[in-house]
Amino acid sequence: AKYPSQYLPLEVPIQAITGSVDITVPISQTITFAKQAKSAGDNCAQVIVEGEDHFVHLNISSKSWN
Repeated sequence: AKYPSQYLPLEVPIQAITGSVDITVPISQTITFAKQAKSAGDNCAQVIVEGEDHFVHLNISSKSWN
């Protein structure tokens, strides 16, 4: 979603995962969303996977799966 914070609070646990070399969505956007989710009362964990790109969650050999 272009503005995911408009849907907060989601009222489900959130894990915001981004790769450190993501050029599609800046890390700052993930950090901002995680802060907004927490401020809205959501349980939100933020994970930055070093050396991975935007599609880190699709690669089962990625560090995010281990």
